[in-house]
Amino acid sequence: MSVFSGEEILLVGGSSGIGLELARRLVAGRAGVTIWSRTEPHEMGSTGYTHSVVDVGQPIDEQDPQSPETLHGLVYCPGSITLGSFSCITEEQFLAGFQINLLGAVQVLQHCPLTDTPMASALLSTPDKRSKDDQRHPLGRIGSPSDPAAAAEFLLSPDSSWITGQVLPVDGGFSSVQLL
Repeated sequence: MSVFSGEEILLVGGSSGIGLELARRLVAGRAGVTIWSRTEPHEMGSTGYTHSVVDVGQPIDEQDPQSPETLHGLVYCPGSITLGSFSCITEEQFLAGFQINLLGAVQVLQHCPLTDTPMASALLSTPDKRSKDDQRHPLGRIGSPSDPAAAAEFLLSPDSSWITGQVLPVDGGFSSVQLL
């Protein structure tokens, strides 16, 4: 029996990147997986999960998504990133990121009481860019969706039952680097 057998997990943003990898792991671990995302996670096949088209930038109550009757875990994976100096970010870009990264998460929690992804593809579009980014990380490589998905899988499992209220940086040591 898998550690997730019988557990119902809501995964928001599970159609690509880290969310897709975590969805695969949860389904393999026999969890009941409900995915809310703007697009169907076609790479998962058609079994082992339930999907509802949900855009967290819009009111969730107006979209009527399927939800597990009992919820054992919630993972919020949508995200956006606008790179550049803070002085170059437009108000529209800031508000769009704020909507997805913060207000969307709040909206999901209100609706349900109770972390190399496609988003980074422009940053890693050439071998030179990828090599330079690898060198910036203490481990000598950029992370893959498998790295944070494994940590999220662990945190959702009973093995993490003694962990609460902690920040777990899954970033290849990047947050410990002091820039000069």
